[in-house]
Amino acid sequence: MACWLTRRRSLLISLFLTIVELPLLCYGGLLLLRSPRTNQERVLFRGITYKRLARSLPRRVMIHIVTIDLTAPGIKVFVTRSGGNDFS
Repeated sequence: MACWLTRRRSLLISLFLTIVELPLLCYGGLLLLRSPRTNQERVLFRGITYKRLARSLPRRVMIHIVTIDLTAPGIKVFVTRSGGNDFS
């Protein structure tokens, strides 16, 4: 009888550790795949620039800025009516 209880207890402990450890391992693995917290600036297209700023004070934050140069050739403003999706 004692052997059966020991095996059952061992099984429950193993099951509990699997349920707790598996999500932690998956989350930790995903953290390793994140891009580094560095400043970055690059041109996506002619007239469109992307800038990423990493800040740590007063708290950790990543700022994403997209700048559109409306004077660049091929870029124009397109506005739709409110509530309408008729393009005629």
